[in-house]
Amino acid sequence: MRFSLRHLPALLGILILLISIPLSVYLIQQQQELRKMAEEIQAVTCDGNNDQVKINTAINALPTTGGTISLPARQCNLAGSIVISKNNLTLEGQGTTTILFLVDNTNRDVITVTDKNNLQIRNLKIDGNKTRQTSESIGIKFTGAGSMTVEDVLIQNIRTGIAVEGGASNLTVANNTIINTDNVAIFARINHGAAQ
Repeated sequence: MRFSLRHLPALLGILILLISIPLSVYLIQQQQELRKMAEEIQAVTCDGNNDQVKINTAINALPTTGGTISLPARQCNLAGSIVISKNNLTLEGQGTTTILFLVDNTNRDVITVTDKNNLQIRNLKIDGNKTRQTSESIGIKFTGAGSMTVEDVLIQNIRTGIAVEGGASNLTVANNTIINTDNVAIFARINHGAAQ
């Protein structure tokens, strides 16, 4: 068989096709991996015993880019605080059937956020069990945090519902209910010039 230049375009077309198919498959796989990393979701199972440890472990397991912690539709018993230690984080429940319950004599804030940004806490219930605590507790405490949203959260039986302190800014509070508090529903102590 003789090769002529008139066969060259057809051979180049076949060669390009043979190269582009594996390359396309590779690019699709890489795109799927990037999407998975960008939408990192950690589902937490609460068994009623020191559930804050499981939640905090899931938060710490997220990549530095953040992600979502999905809480179950059941009571999570907390013998310590949930500590938001990542930026770009969503802590999300399944409505009022997701209950963050402070067990007797815990004497801690339920959720604490210090110097983190781009946070959402939504679609859950916080029960501070205040008659079984011996000191002040806060449902959600933000210190020096920014771009935060608390949405569709029921906070009850607590000394203070939400506290914002120390240079925290850009807080959106929407569609929440805060009941049965001893102090105030929402407390804000903002450094001069830091509030927005």
